[in-house]
Amino acid sequence: MTQPGDARVPIRTCIGCRHRHPQTRLHRCVLDASGEISVDRRAPGRGAWLCGPECVEPARRKRAFDRAWRTDVSPEAIARLGARLAELTE
Repeated sequence: MTQPGDARVPIRTCIGCRHRHPQTRLHRCVLDASGEISVDRRAPGRGAWLCGPECVEPARRKRAFDRAWRTDVSPEAIARLGARLAELTE
């Protein structure tokens, strides 16, 4: 966490592993109107936070994406998100 004198850093929870991290260490995923998931910190709308590609599968199994965005998310969109996060973390 933060030490005395440090600037306040927002803490977010990964929807896959449920660990809490500073916002800067997580990826914010956003569902657009067409059902595609993008990784974007500034996009409008509800965001779902993930540590990385290793947390996509646990989140899918727990239906955490559906709960985070309050709608059904296609398995294909989740698979594309996993591939996109793997590219970003290489």
